Amino acid sequence: MSSAHAFESNTIGNDARIHQGNIIHNYAIAPRQPCVLIPFLRNEELIRRQDIVSELDRILPLSDDYSTAALYGLGGSGKTQIALDYAYRRCQVPNCSVFWVHADSETTFTQDFKAIAKRLGLSANLVGEDLLMAVRYRIETSHPWVLVLDNADNLRLFGVSHATQDALNPGEHTSRLDKFIPRGPRGQVLWTSRDERIAGGIVAARRAIKVPKMTPSEAKELFESARNSQGDSDEANYIEELLDELEWLPLAISQAAAYMKRTLITVEEYILKLRDGKKRWKILKQSQSDRHRRPEVSNSILETWNISMKYLQTENKTAHQILHIHAFLDNQNIPIELIRQAALYVEGSNDMDHIGETHSDDSSSVSDNDDDKVNEAVARLCDFSFLSVQATENGYRTYKMHKLVQEATSI
Repeated sequence: MSSAHAFESNTIGNDARIHQGNIIHNYAIAPRQPCVLIPFLRNEELIRRQDIVSELDRILPLSDDYSTAALYGLGGSGKTQIALDYAYRRCQVPNCSVFWVHADSETTFTQDFKAIAKRLGLSANLVGEDLLMAVRYRIETSHPWVLVLDNADNLRLFGVSHATQDALNPGEHTSRLDKFIPRGPRGQVLWTSRDERIAGGIVAARRAIKVPKMTPSEAKELFESARNSQGDSDEANYIEELLDELEWLPLAISQAAAYMKRTLITVEEYILKLRDGKKRWKILKQSQSDRHRRPEVSNSILETWNISMKYLQTENKTAHQILHIHAFLDNQNIPIELIRQAALYVEGSNDMDHIGETHSDDSSSVSDNDDDKVNEAVARLCDFSFLSVQATENGYRTYKMHKLVQEATSI
């Protein structure tokens, strides 16, 4: 709390230095206490993915300099839990202030900045940009400090423009929130995002870490921890089969284990449900309670991806169309010609009857504009990890899509 001092009928503030001849008067406030504002409990059941943790600690150590880093990858890959672990480990550093902001929208960003302002004791009269800027400046003086910006999926909010969307919506105004991000010394900012453009767009490419699916051993350890039961020898093959079916994605594994624990069904019974078409979607859409995630956001792996899909539908309709058409095709070894046909399909035409057929002269029939449109759409699908390159041979590239992404798209 700031205060003022009277000095010969003058009012002066904190941290002032008064020179009077050869006498110097110092008025300094006591050192501020560290402030910690994290909305989730520490995850005591976290399976620490040591390769990622070590790399994060290497590029984002506590230092006297300002530094940033980002974790990016498919929704449900574990970015938030890795960031949460980083935040709590920084809480153990003496006098370190740690703040957490949900960065998925202007609304959540502003709400969390208001909560920080209240915790820091800033004036209740501050509103709008004055409040946001006051929080930024106050954090910058809270040495040392860490700020986590979670789920920054709409990068336009932070100054990363998208040429295609900007061209389609020239009059659309998007608030810029990047000017409110603290940048003071002895501070570290950690971002999480589903959009790979954060690498190079907000943080230096070498300071961005892609969070992939878990290794088989990590996935097995997470499953047993979440289910609170060690798999016996009779279950070993079924567990391996289940983890493969869930593509080693942490959120899908945690939700499956929580469901089995709650309903007391076996791994084999769960697999049988997954293989029953009608029951499969129902069980994958189940949202289990998780104290380490926001209660107002669905924890269903299928619903989780809908956030990115809705964003793509607004930003790049061609990418969204490719995604939906390929939800009903083979998810492996997808040739670019097949993706191009899906991209250029016109509703009401009979082109759908021929999707899947490849032609040697496809490339000559596509205009440069169409080719650019397809390439941009494919790039955006790869940015969100919905598509990934499977093989490149003699300049010929094929792609693959997560099976669960296909199912989320086809719902």
